[in-house]
Amino acid sequence: MNKNLHIYRSSAGSGKTYSLVRNYVSLALVGNGIVFNPRYFRHIIAITFTNKAASEMKERVLSSISDLSKGLGQKKINSFFSHIKKDTSLGDEEIKKRSEQILGSILHNYTDLSISTIDKFVFRIVRTFAHDLQMAQAFEVEMDKDLLIQPTVSFLISRIGTNKEVSDALIAFALNRADEGKSYNLENNLEQFAKHLFDEKSEKFISSLNDVSISDCLEVKNDLLSEIEVFEQFLLAKRKEFLAFCKALNLGPKDFTSGTFYNYFNNFRKRSSDKFFPSYTLQKNVANNKWSAKSVDEHKKELIIKQADFLTALFNDVQKHLKIGFKDYIFNKLLLNNIFSIAVLNELSNELDQFKEENNLKHISEFNYAIAEIIRKEPTPFIYERLGERYHHFLIDEFQDTSLIQWHNLLPLVHNSLSEGYQNLIVGDVKQSIYRWRGGEVEQFVQLPENIFQSELLPNPNELKNSLLNNAEEKVLSDNWRSDKEIVQFNNTFFNNLKTIISPDLQAIYESSEQNPKGKDGGYIHIDLTPDSINFKSDVMEKIIQQIQLLRSKNYDFKDMAILCRTRREACQAAESLNKSGINVLSDEALLLSTSKDVNFILAVLAYLHNTYDKVSQTYIVSYLYYNNENVDYNLHHVLESIGEGDSHVFNSFIKSLSIDFKPQALWELAIYDLVERLIHIFKLSSTDIYLHYFLDVIHKFSIKYSNDIVVFLEWWDKNYDKEAIVVPDDLDAVKVMTVHKSKGLEFPIVFIPFNWKIGKPNDEIWVDAKGKIKKMKVALLNNSKQLELSEYAEIHKEEKNKAIMDDLNVLYVAMTRAKHQLYIYTAEYKSLDDFNTLSKLIGYYFKSKTHEFPISIGKLESKSNKKEINNLTFNLNYSSLSDWRKTIRLKNNSNQLWDVNLDRQQWGSLLHECLAQIHYPKDKDAVLDKLERNGLISSEMKSKLRNRIEELLNDEQLLPFFLEDWKVKTEQIILQESGESYVPDRLLIKDNKVKIIDFKTGSISQIEKHKKQVDWYYKVLKKMGFKEISKYIIYTEENDKIVQW
Repeated sequence: MNKNLHIYRSSAGSGKTYSLVRNYVSLALVGNGIVFNPRYFRHIIAITFTNKAASEMKERVLSSISDLSKGLGQKKINSFFSHIKKDTSLGDEEIKKRSEQILGSILHNYTDLSISTIDKFVFRIVRTFAHDLQMAQAFEVEMDKDLLIQPTVSFLISRIGTNKEVSDALIAFALNRADEGKSYNLENNLEQFAKHLFDEKSEKFISSLNDVSISDCLEVKNDLLSEIEVFEQFLLAKRKEFLAFCKALNLGPKDFTSGTFYNYFNNFRKRSSDKFFPSYTLQKNVANNKWSAKSVDEHKKELIIKQADFLTALFNDVQKHLKIGFKDYIFNKLLLNNIFSIAVLNELSNELDQFKEENNLKHISEFNYAIAEIIRKEPTPFIYERLGERYHHFLIDEFQDTSLIQWHNLLPLVHNSLSEGYQNLIVGDVKQSIYRWRGGEVEQFVQLPENIFQSELLPNPNELKNSLLNNAEEKVLSDNWRSDKEIVQFNNTFFNNLKTIISPDLQAIYESSEQNPKGKDGGYIHIDLTPDSINFKSDVMEKIIQQIQLLRSKNYDFKDMAILCRTRREACQAAESLNKSGINVLSDEALLLSTSKDVNFILAVLAYLHNTYDKVSQTYIVSYLYYNNENVDYNLHHVLESIGEGDSHVFNSFIKSLSIDFKPQALWELAIYDLVERLIHIFKLSSTDIYLHYFLDVIHKFSIKYSNDIVVFLEWWDKNYDKEAIVVPDDLDAVKVMTVHKSKGLEFPIVFIPFNWKIGKPNDEIWVDAKGKIKKMKVALLNNSKQLELSEYAEIHKEEKNKAIMDDLNVLYVAMTRAKHQLYIYTAEYKSLDDFNTLSKLIGYYFKSKTHEFPISIGKLESKSNKKEINNLTFNLNYSSLSDWRKTIRLKNNSNQLWDVNLDRQQWGSLLHECLAQIHYPKDKDAVLDKLERNGLISSEMKSKLRNRIEELLNDEQLLPFFLEDWKVKTEQIILQESGESYVPDRLLIKDNKVKIIDFKTGSISQIEKHKKQVDWYYKVLKKMGFKEISKYIIYTEENDKIVQW
């Protein structure tokens, strides 16, 4: 039986994408195995995780098919061509022929090339079934959940004071967050909390709370308080009983062994759960009947011993009470802390639903649940039929990041494909599972094909399990083609050693982590520890900067290096340190428009125009202008002090003193784009500043999509300032700084891993099954604190802790496997290895049994081979800011191009000139004339007249030398000057280093000096471009002596 479910377990640098592309191309070439169909690719769908990965796969597929069609690698043993030949059993010529046909078919039917993200595939199905799901056909998809959360939170907050229940719930929510040490900012706290609504793992819990109202939550709160009070009152009663006993016998703390027994009961008054259980010493003393301290007089000892049975019974009563009710007590306490969070979450959910309905919006996350409904209700063939396309093959990439519901949605489609004998492919690397927070479950891939993770949620689990198991063929991609030998071997031993810190059931993900190095010999690893002081991060960056400078002296470029950080904040800190040291940096954070002082200045001016009494904007404007203008006569402190006192006269005088023509009244009527462009001109900001150019683009897009209103834009900017950035070429010579998540799928010659990453920090909150403990609530949201270890949810807490460690270990694996030649780790010194909660402790744990002393270097640091690169000719363009486009742009109407009118001499000359300018060689004349006719520029009658005249000119002996085919021809090519000016010669003839400039004139020779001057400009520009031998010609088409040369 053929195994049609191929499961590839890959590792970093093992050629995962290569394997996917190889499978895709092989399937497209073979088709159904009976009759070749160049459009068979329509029946193959490749699904990956990100848009970037989908784009890369499309590019790889197209380039691979193109290479096959040309026979590239045909004679090589281990080439892509040879692999395809082996997979398909086709001959060389047949592979080339079929590849050419497939490539042509793809290019003519590009929309049929199904390589996309899983979200796009799901969205396509949902669009098809919109009516069945009672969705409006014209709904809009919102990818950014923040754009849904922000208005939802604003609407909810606006209900404060109008609805008492909502007001009380929000106040209680805010106070609870403050007690937990979080921000006092209610809006920010609500926005963070509302993300539960978009979490796949939270959805089933939240949906079970749909009918729970605020009043229900208040009722539950009262029940919880009552149960907590009953539990604590029992302990307080036992304390009272014990203290009464002590008072009767005149006993105090010192009369008991170390005072432990007395203090144990007395501490119940604090109602602190960590004081409820006795210490091991106390338990031992009670068991051994050891009650009194040695210093106690014999009379009291005797009294206590006589009452030993009473004390033991009292102690045992408490232990029995704890055994029966303590876990419920902890659950009640934890739930009580979050009861108003649950109430608020429901209100947020209602507001969100209303906002989406009113604006006809759907978030991308909703589609997975929608398609789950479709698959449960409709047979698989019917789904295909409705889609209008039947997929035979499913190739699923990055399977370790596929969420539970996404996999359950794909399963029936894969099962149907397998049942009909078609090949499918699943590729993933469990060690690179770093998106658990987005629903990815590593167990899904680990358990395949024997089990389907959480199969109890599926309608036909046994049928699906058997389908996978009977068709599965596993393959481990264990070769590493990316990294040098030393780096591969170090990573092998490092992660094989560290896997022991996670729970045994999760260690399976690192069982096959060892790779076979297939890259170059050599490689270099350097690990350094820095004292964990207040200046730790700046000290680390100083070491990295020194190493970068050393590498530069060894011929390495900045673009060879990447710094991979755990968080965006740390990436910002790293980028800032490099910037201060004059090192070129390329990072999302450094490229944000909000980092530009000029952009922030414009924003301050916009805020001032909205409210001329705004002291904050006035302060920023004055400070900016003060530090960016020379010879300022004003005292900055005095100006700022006056602004603080509300004296706008000083602010206006300061602006005027700089000779800036800033008149707010004249600007208020302008559209926002014109306004910002005008401000750039007024304040003489740099016309070449790339941040300002991109900022203008942002404003343009905003004004088209939303509004021209300043206030609306400023509000929008406050929510989106951290998303808008400039775009620069990837090959810029700069050190790349990014988070590890952004680096996934990339590789770099040199990788730096800085700072002391936190390891194993679990989620702050966790959803649990309430197990019937609460009226009206089947589930509960609990703080994931250490107290959870004392509850019956201790295993869930432990599992979450272990998975959090695994997540961070996987992130570290991704970071360390990006390096091709050199890997540097700069972290903190560690004091102990009692808990593996930081990167430095992981490093310490690995090296604890080794004799190395830090810093540790493995391998040899080699210099980069100094290959000469071709230097491209570059120059800077001087842009000039447009003060008023109305004074710059002129519209010129050429009536004969718009209306059917008789041509005069000038218009005839223009058409003749147009034809001559487009003709490279005499054979081109008919094609040029046909094009002019097709475009409606000439009639058939005019075409005939032009053909006759052009043939006369091309047969003229004077013109023949300018239309010979041994010269390369450039017609009407724009030549751009450094100043931004451009020149367009009619015709350039180029051979070797010689150039002939030809300018056609259909008028008289009377203005020859003016015409010569124009050609002289062309001459000067071409000289600058490096041409040595340049000749100049003007051809007067209507003169007897047509050629003028000088």
